[in-house]
Amino acid sequence: DVAEGNPINVPRNYYPGDDPARPPQNRWRSHAHLLYGNWINEIYQTTPFDLNRIGR
Repeated sequence: DVAEGNPINVPRNYYPGDDPARPPQNRWRSHAHLLYGNWINEIYQTTPFDLNRIGR
């Protein structure tokens, strides 16, 4: 849309100063790593390693 010159609704506070010409700040990376790591740990902890128990 922007390349065609169409107006867009920019999410508030996504870009520094709400200016789409500036790159967004990457503040979520550490939270994403923590969320993903916790999810993988939960899957690992709850996986039955007895093949006869899989699917129960």
